This record gives sequence, C-alpha cells and structure tokens, in this order.
Amino acid sequence: MSIQIHELRLSCAWFERWGDLWSPGKSIAMQFLREPNGYAREFNQMMSETVKLVQAGKPVPPARLTATALTPPWPYTTPQYRQWFWRYFLQNDPASLTGDEASQKLVPFRTRFPAKILSAKSWIRVIADGFIYPHGVGLVMTLRLYFDRGEWPAQGIALERAVQNAVVAYAHEKYDGAWDDSKTFSGTLDTLADTLLDHLRERVLGPGVPPGTRTLRPFSVASVIRGSTEQTETAPKEGGDVHAALQGLCNLRTTWQADSLNPFAKSLLRVRQSAPKSHVLYYTAQGRAVWYPVSFTATGPYNRTVGCYHRNLTLLHLQTEALLQALTAAADLTKSGKTVPPELRKICADAAIQLSGIYSSETSTYRSSSPRIYLDENPVLKKLVNTALAEFKQDPLKYEVAPT
Repeated sequence: MSIQIHELRLSCAWFERWGDLWSPGKSIAMQFLREPNGYAREFNQMMSETVKLVQAGKPVPPARLTATALTPPWPYTTPQYRQWFWRYFLQNDPASLTGDEASQKLVPFRTRFPAKILSAKSWIRVIADGFIYPHGVGLVMTLRLYFDRGEWPAQGIALERAVQNAVVAYAHEKYDGAWDDSKTFSGTLDTLADTLLDHLRERVLGPGVPPGTRTLRPFSVASVIRGSTEQTETAPKEGGDVHAALQGLCNLRTTWQADSLNPFAKSLLRVRQSAPKSHVLYYTAQGRAVWYPVSFTATGPYNRTVGCYHRNLTLLHLQTEALLQALTAAADLTKSGKTVPPELRKICADAAIQLSGIYSSETSTYRSSSPRIYLDENPVLKKLVNTALAEFKQDPLKYEVAPT
C-alpha cells in the first residue's frame, strides 16, 4: 500500500530586531517597552484582563479580543487547554506567570492582524501570528494543507505529490489579503511576511520608522499531521521516498526531486529512546521535518499528537531565534562603537542564560536536540552565545547526553 497524505502542516518563522530603543529622546508607539519595568507592568495588566478573568469565569473585555490586542503567546480562552511548550519552557503553569518572570524569560506578547489572508485553493488555510518582544518582533505563518478536501480525493494523495504541492504553496502560491480598512495586498508567503512585519513594526515603533534587521530566510517546520502508511514499525530507508520527501520539506526548494540527498542517519535529530523505530525528526540548516507515522495514522477523534509537537517545535525555534537576536543586537552596537543600553544588556544576560539551558537540554526548560544542532552547525552564533556567557560570568555552552 502506498503512502497517502491527508494533511500536512508547514510553519515558517521570521524575526526583525531593533538595536537601541532606549536612548533618551526616543519615542515609540508602544512606549511601555522603553519604560523601567514597563514590559513587566504591561504583561501583568494583560494577564489580569485575559487569563485571570477566564480562570474566574468572567468575560474578557472586548478590547482584548480584537485582532490587534496584546494577549498571552498561548491560547487562553479555554481554561483546560494545556500549552505544553510554555509549560515546559517556564517549568510552571503559564497561567501563573508574572510580569517579572515574563520579562526575565523573554516571554513575548502574542497579537494577530486586522486582515484576512486567503488562498484561491480551498484546501489551503493560512494562519499568521505576531509576537512582540522588547527588542523586536517575531512572525509565524502556518499553512495547513488539507489533501483530502477541495480538488483532492477523500483518501488523500501520494507523498511525492503532497511534498511538491507543499513546496509550491510556500514558494509560488499567490495569497490575497485584505485589511479591515479594505486595503488589499497579495503575494507569496515571503512577500506577505514582509507586509506583516512592516505592519507589526509600525504598531510597535510608529509610522515612518525604517525596517530593522530581518532574518534572511525563515526557519521552517513541516509535519505530516494525518495520513496512511503500512510503514509504522520500521525506520525509513536511506535514499527512499520518505528520505527524499523529508529533505524536500526541510529545504522547500523547487528542485527538491533532483537534489542530492544528505546521508539519512546523519540528518536525524535525537528523539526519545522509547519512540517507535519509524519516528524520525529530519533536519537541514533552516528546516525540520516531523515523520511520526504511528501518530499520524491514528484515527481517534482527538489525535493531536503531531500537531501539538509541531507547534512546540515551531515555538521553540522562534524563542531561540529571539534570544539570539537580542545578543546580536548588542554585538552590533558594540562593533559600531556604541554603548549597549542597560535595558538591552539586561535582556542579553537573561537571553544567554536561557540559551545555555536550551543547549544543554536542562530539565528546567523545554528539551530538544534541535536548537543545539542549530547552534553547533552555526559556529558564529555559538561563539556569540559563549562570548555573552563569558561576559556575564557564566560557563560556556555544554551538553551531556541524558536519557530520554
């Protein structure tokens, strides 16, 4: 029986950083980012008007339900919902998070966009989330690709065809957007990302401010969410169709079918030792692909295993990128002979410690080998983190293999 794909999910994360927001005389739209303890104060206010009210069974103010409202970076309207990434990252129930803790851990505000983004294809759904940090903004755009809806057969489509359509959906598909004021925009996913980052920057800093420094290429996570295959007990084969598909989903290049394949065993990230042999997490420089056939072939009504892991991995890399961007912002100021503001220096101290924990897979944070490999394969970034750790009198990055 051939592999059939019913649903595939692709998330891409971008970041735009700013340098010095704190010099005297500067004024920005979200002025609380410049004020002493302003981030913590605003976060406490946001929590009191969202999470705390929901916990108490009270209605959330309409202003906090608008598309431009600042909210927690996890769904909060259903009290029993568990956002596992933030629970493990914080090592606590996110609902109890204080503003001071959010500031120290660099937990962002989440916001949406006063716009609708649609594809002419009924089987593509586009979701955009903005994340506001003290030193920049993050953007995650997710494509939910339903290969058993619209023009596709109810039994799904072949793996190779699904990957090809996912690559096209990322690289070539034109999406149409309309702001609430009826102005329109359109373009590929990369083009839309520029538009949405411009919008976020204007909301945070004010109109007319030039762009900061953006990631050149998004970090991507791709996962098969639903499908069918008989290959649930054995690992994918070197050079086989799954190997090619996973690399294609990581690189998102239109030439993926003709590209040389990286050695399969050397392209796998560590998963828990008790996981099924068929489960793999494939990686390339800027992408991850999740292949968990035991999970994506399950037919229960609440089978959310892969979707949950996909979201966790996406948020982990967004958070890692945000921490690295803080250190880069300070390094750029130092390199240009400028003074690093005390506020940014404090952010960098917290960021360096967070990155050290992520790298070492400490039990005090969300554990994954993915960001560690990302740093190991980017010596410039790894040196950046170690330089910051030395500056703040911390040990260099270190990892010891622990049981999973």
